[in-house]
Amino acid sequence: MFTKVSFIDLKEMSVLYCGGVLISPSFVLTAAHCVDDLEKRDLDICKTQTLPKECYRSPDSFKIGILVRPNKDIVKRKKVKRVIPHPEYSPESNVNDIALVELKRKVDCHKLVKPICLPHKDLSQMDQTLIISGWGRYDRIKGSKQMLMEGTVSQIQENECVFPLPKERHIICARGVDSGQASCQGDSGTAIFKEDDGTGQFFALGITSVGPDNCTSTNPDSYSDIFHYMKWIKSYVKDLPLPKSEEKRREGNGENSRKKKD
Repeated sequence: MFTKVSFIDLKEMSVLYCGGVLISPSFVLTAAHCVDDLEKRDLDICKTQTLPKECYRSPDSFKIGILVRPNKDIVKRKKVKRVIPHPEYSPESNVNDIALVELKRKVDCHKLVKPICLPHKDLSQMDQTLIISGWGRYDRIKGSKQMLMEGTVSQIQENECVFPLPKERHIICARGVDSGQASCQGDSGTAIFKEDDGTGQFFALGITSVGPDNCTSTNPDSYSDIFHYMKWIKSYVKDLPLPKSEEKRREGNGENSRKKKD
């Protein structure tokens, strides 16, 4: 799977604290709480239900690490041009916990480094098997792994998430298929994936948001539902990759050839 998609890690002072996923050559999708500047939380302007832009990290305060050689865990650092948290993100309830990070320079994409597709329709389905990955902790005591790890989880009903969830949250709830597979500290902002049975293509369905701190599948994790935010994402990102089914449809209609001639 790591040869099909690219991952990013947010590092501060050489300490990994979040993750994300490359969705175009210029944009990374992550969690809003990953770009929330905790040092500003005590400021009066930041003690609000939704945070103003002054309460987020500045673009020059961190870099993005793009996994350019998945088989060797080789990461290239990229400077940030712009931080775009969802305008209605609430740090108190974690509602709308999703953000875009625009890179100063585009990522050179090839067969080992490519943006992942986002859902073109609602792909949520109860009891389906999904994939999680990240460099986060592998239990609540031990530190982070130095290599990218992967696990499988099963999507469950939203009301099975045991931590308080406001009704207006748009989430995917999932639990590990065994006790050793769950998101943990450091995995926030990474994506939960689905593989298309027909094409073998991977789709990012959710962004890791909230979960229990015991790093096991005893309790489920919640992921911001990407499909709900597609209109917002597309308002900033104009070069999202197309699903293979859409590429074939356009080729059949001659749309791609017409664009090349134009």
